[in-house]
Amino acid sequence: NKYRVLKKVVAVEKGITFLELFEEYVIDKKKSIRPTTFKNKYLMALNFLRQNTVVGNIEIDVEEPEYVDKIIQSLKCKFSEETALAIFVQFQAFITWAIKLKKIKKLRINPLTSLKSEIKPNKRKKNDDYKTLSFSADERDEILNAIATSDKPFVRHYYNYYSFLFYTGCRPSEAIAVVWDDIIGDYEFIRFNKAITDSVDGLKELEGLKTQDYRLFPINNQVKDIFIKQKEYQPNNLKNRVFTTQRGKIIETRTLRSRVWQPILSNLKIDYKKPYSTRHTFITLSLEAGMDVKDVTKLVGNSPITTYKHYASTDIRQIQVPNL
Repeated sequence: NKYRVLKKVVAVEKGITFLELFEEYVIDKKKSIRPTTFKNKYLMALNFLRQNTVVGNIEIDVEEPEYVDKIIQSLKCKFSEETALAIFVQFQAFITWAIKLKKIKKLRINPLTSLKSEIKPNKRKKNDDYKTLSFSADERDEILNAIATSDKPFVRHYYNYYSFLFYTGCRPSEAIAVVWDDIIGDYEFIRFNKAITDSVDGLKELEGLKTQDYRLFPINNQVKDIFIKQKEYQPNNLKNRVFTTQRGKIIETRTLRSRVWQPILSNLKIDYKKPYSTRHTFITLSLEAGMDVKDVTKLVGNSPITTYKHYASTDIRQIQVPNL
């Protein structure tokens, strides 16, 4: 029929998807957070959206969103309830960010708000007493002796490094970033002012510390002895770092944990605790030796509240009220 009417096909423009906007959110957040936080927190949520097209392809900017249940069920199927809840909270913050910055216009109220109860994590008793994560002084000495007397040169190489962790209470990320120029005077102070962390792009050195720009640590005879021995032993390295691998490279703490730390504890039949427990051990033993909480917090860079809460707790039944 020559008078046939041609129908015009109108393409419906698809709105921005959950994944597309979340990728923009992650790029924005990456500028202001530490690499470790980005890797452990944001990247997990991003990878979930990339793998789960059901959620990733959701059109996010709609007036009456019906995708909330779909998100919750997908998270529950993929992760443990604790991990699912952590990612769900991340999505809540993401949508709030999108609304606040007007990245989406139709959606005025965050549909994920007040729905955390839909994902109920297992109620496990959280261990807030960090003293239980510490080694005793005897265990500390056993560990260091086992490293020092190991028949493997690779293990013995890290004796000074682990001694430094135990006797300063610094974070492993801070220890591997220390350079000889950070030692002030004739072994009077250490200036902790940077950290090396694991990021999606590999190891990365960051200026400043987790909770402060820098802190000074007074060097006692134990720590001075560590530095003197390390000065004699340390292989050459371009960055003048105090603690490195046998080849003068940056220490990768994960590799060290599996090749040195875990085997040593296993052979000694000491209950496994992470290398970070060297920090807990220093704090606990310092308090038990009679140091004031405020002084200990200055040495390790914690807040007094954190130290009181996790290390200086006292059974109320043991407190005696003085006559005033």
